[in-house]
Amino acid sequence: MRRLVAPILIVAVGLAPAAQAAQTTPADPPSAQAEPQASRNGPAATGALPTPEQLGVSFERIKRELKETPPTPRTSSVLHLEFHVDVYGKAPKIDLLAGVDLRPTGAVRYGGMTHQEFLDVTTPQAFKSPPADLLSLFTAAIQQLVKKQENKDK
Repeated sequence: MRRLVAPILIVAVGLAPAAQAAQTTPADPPSAQAEPQASRNGPAATGALPTPEQLGVSFERIKRELKETPPTPRTSSVLHLEFHVDVYGKAPKIDLLAGVDLRPTGAVRYGGMTHQEFLDVTTPQAFKSPPADLLSLFTAAIQQLVKKQENKDK
């Protein structure tokens, strides 16, 4: 069964680009050929189709892999087809930060609050000011001491 499926698969993969190219007639003007292809496949499909070599497809590798796949045991008399296809290719580059500007554009934002900022927010205004102006008391006391010292020295 695998010896029959492998050539059919190879012929189908090999003739798919030729069948698609045969659907457009050569009598059509070039703009009429490019327009359906672009609308069907999107704006990026205006170029020529890639060859199997450019895509990394190797028919010899497909044949070899189909030969090396072990047969599955039959559990019933009903036709049971099972295919294993391993596809290897280069993953497309995905840019997660496309369109995001990472340059600093102003003040750098900070994380959570400091303890003092939290106290400033949660403490009522009545409890924020000191009960007495201690600085003026200390200033007045120092001035009195300085006057007494000056009086003693005279």
